[in-house]
Parts: sequence; structure tokens; C-alpha cells
Amino acid sequence: MVDTRNADLAFRATDFLAFVAPLGTAKPTDMTPVTTPWVCLGWLAKSGGQFESAEERVELEAAGAVMPIASAITKSTRTVKFTADESASPLIRALLDNVALSAVAPGVGGIAAYDAEDQPERRLYCWLFMAIEAGGKAIWRYFVSGEVTGRTGDNNGTDAYTTPEITVTGYPGANNEPSMSYLIDYGGADLSPFFSNETQQIAITGTPTGGNFTLTFDSQTTANIVYNATAANVKTALEALSNIETGDITATGGPLPGTPVVCSFGGSLAGTNVTAMTGNAAGLTGGTTPAVVVTTTAEGAASLLD
Repeated sequence: MVDTRNADLAFRATDFLAFVAPLGTAKPTDMTPVTTPWVCLGWLAKSGGQFESAEERVELEAAGAVMPIASAITKSTRTVKFTADESASPLIRALLDNVALSAVAPGVGGIAAYDAEDQPERRLYCWLFMAIEAGGKAIWRYFVSGEVTGRTGDNNGTDAYTTPEITVTGYPGANNEPSMSYLIDYGGADLSPFFSNETQQIAITGTPTGGNFTLTFDSQTTANIVYNATAANVKTALEALSNIETGDITATGGPLPGTPVVCSFGGSLAGTNVTAMTGNAAGLTGGTTPAVVVTTTAEGAASLLD
């Protein structure tokens, strides 16, 4: 049995933020703060957002078969429901009343005057929902194309704040982009029980006495590495490549050429069958026909359900 219990993977959001942007706004590729054209919907209730998925499928059943012999998902709908605390926000009013944001702009005397449309047009936007935990963990969800499909009426009681509830439904994009995309920051938690990381061994044969060598990973080549490099030297050289991030490599063993260096790929390359490195020994001197030999000792792959 693989024991995957890890208290670091418990997630308690300390904030929940929602953003909206014009249709066609690119999804974030990392978790740097978003800027224009993204607009924050303001304070949301502590209940955060409730995400749901509904799938429709067609199944082919045969006599005597307990399970369908073929099945295909024909439609998958994503929805999120949240409560807005800033009910007087122009953006919240525009979404609730299904009008353009320009309609709720203040006019004479600072008063916004607009009509609720009896047959409003369909208004699709890009949406971004951030659940953030103090300490580093975060889960971001991006809707490539979503619209408000559920609106509660304003309860304008005099003894409580007005907090309307909004439901957003996400759909696939115009070019069949997935309706929802994720970014997850695990906050440095140990994920090794879930994935097997690739390890590659770097050895130098021929007993060189000087010079240097290089390593190439996925078409990118390191700067020169001294012939008697330590594991730390190899790690530094590899992490200087633009396709390997800091923390993607753990190096042990060494120093070369007497003892091989073993590199384990983690971080953004965890659980990935990465490209095998190659070595160039042209800069090594002394010894007898020195060479750099890279051997994959364990292939990276998802290890539990794939």
C-alpha cells in the first residue's frame, strides 16, 4: 500500500477572489498577480465559491454486460456559485442586472439610471477564481468562456447587508479550448508518494585529469562544467538552463570523475518522463579517451492511477 497521507496537502483558503475580463483574455500561465484587463469583483463572502461539474454521456450497452461496452462524454458543464458582499459595486450590478458595465456609470448628480432589459443580450466573459491559503498553497481556476446563469434577487432588509448570489457557467472556447483550466501551487509539499521522478546518472570514463564537459537537456546545452565537478556544480549548471527551473534538480554523489553524479528530476518536472541528457566530452583532457556517459536509472511517470 502506498501511504499518501500528508498534512501539508490539507487546504484551507484564507481568501477567495473572483476576476472577470473580456472574452479572449489569455489564461494565466503562472501565479503572478493579474493586471488589466482583469477586474476584481470585490469582497466575496467567506463561504467562497462552490464549484460543480455535470457530465452528459452516451453509452453503448450490450446484453449480459454489467458495464457499458463503450462510453463517450458528450458534454461537460462547469459552474461556480459565490456570494458578493459589495452589492452596490457597479460591476456586481452589471452582472446581476445583465447590462453592460457602461450602463451603470453615474450620470447627472452621480446617479446611475438604466433599465433592466426584458430581452438582454448574451454576455460572455473570461473568469478567474483564486483560492489562496496563507503559507503558499493556492488553487486557481480559469473559465475561458462563462456567463452569469443564476442570480438571486436583492434582499434589501434593514438589519443586514445585501449579499446577492451569483452563478457562473463555463463553456468551451471558440477554438474548443477547455472550459476550465487549473493552476495549483502545492506550497512545497512532498509529492513523491504520488509520482515517480526520473533519475539519470552522469559518469565520466577514461580517467581525465583536466578540462571540462557540457550536458545537453532537451536541446539546451550547459556552460562548461569542470572535469572534477561536485554534485552541486552539476545542479547549478543544469538549473541555469531556461527549460529547468530552480528546484527541478536534486543532485547527489560525485565528485567526478571518480564517482558518478545522480540527478533526480522534481519540481515542475516531477512525475515526467523527461528527455535523456547527453554529454559532450570534447573539452576533457588527459586520461584515455575520456567520455561522458548518461544513463537513465529510473524513468519518470505518474505512479498511482495512470
